[in-house]
Amino acid sequence: MSLEKLMMKHERLVMVNDIHVPFHDELTLESVKHGLKYMKPDRLILGGDIIDFYSISHFDKDPSRALNLEGEIEATQTVLEELVSVLPKSCKVSYLLGNHEERLQKYVHNNAP
Repeated sequence: MSLEKLMMKHERLVMVNDIHVPFHDELTLESVKHGLKYMKPDRLILGGDIIDFYSISHFDKDPSRALNLEGEIEATQTVLEELVSVLPKSCKVSYLLGNHEERLQKYVHNNAP
């Protein structure tokens, strides 16, 4: 493809990261959904740390944050469904792993039979 054609082609790209479900801010998430609906992006990149995976973290836990892995995953699925629901049908979605998603990889590796 020629440089001229590449310069003429453009995509509307939006990147969202560090939502940290289930500790996300609902007002911020509503603003993001409103922005996605308004912008009608061609591509959405979820740039990592979408889910917190607090329940399987090795860090000290706050007892007031009684979470379980299944609950965190279900909450994240709901958030992702909400985000996708406002996107144009043709929008491509990519999900990059962040250090919080790596917690799941480590958990599975350390607890595999």
